[in-house]
Amino acid sequence: MQSPARAANSSPTMMKILGNARSHATQSLQSVQPQPPQPPQKSTQSMSELLGDGYFRVPKALWDYLPKGCHIRYARAGPAPIIERFREGGFVKSHFVTDAGEHMIMLESAIGGKKGDIGYHSIPIVHSEIDVIWKKYARECFVEMYIMSNMLADKKMKEDAINNELTALGARVETLENILRAVLSNR
Repeated sequence: MQSPARAANSSPTMMKILGNARSHATQSLQSVQPQPPQPPQKSTQSMSELLGDGYFRVPKALWDYLPKGCHIRYARAGPAPIIERFREGGFVKSHFVTDAGEHMIMLESAIGGKKGDIGYHSIPIVHSEIDVIWKKYARECFVEMYIMSNMLADKKMKEDAINNELTALGARVETLENILRAVLSNR
């Protein structure tokens, strides 16, 4: 004779529940199985959307002089479109040169964080593996950045005006040369 617990487990209802539980467990285990790597999705964002406000491009000659604590974003070197090579970056922790002579920047996810802090990590990046760096200007420098931006825009407008004037002068000189040739050939 079966025990009451065993008899309850062999009832049709209980068998259905156990069968469903087994199939659910099997499906769950199958979903944990490693999946083949998916190709990276193409970004539909523009560079200005990725960068956000307040970032400007830093010339390569100045990368060693980025101040400690400033936030940078960067694009790795390579043949892929720049949007696919873009990295969020972090805060500059330090600069150093390896024994092999490679210049590097140590980035950190939070200023003054320490290994073991929740969410903190540091990332060494090699100058030779970077295509471009953008630095976020400090909020307290907004007025200076605005003034410099306007000065550069004015300089560009003046430069364009001079180039247009030179082009017009070149066309006038060419016209005068053609007239002079015509006069000299008629003598």
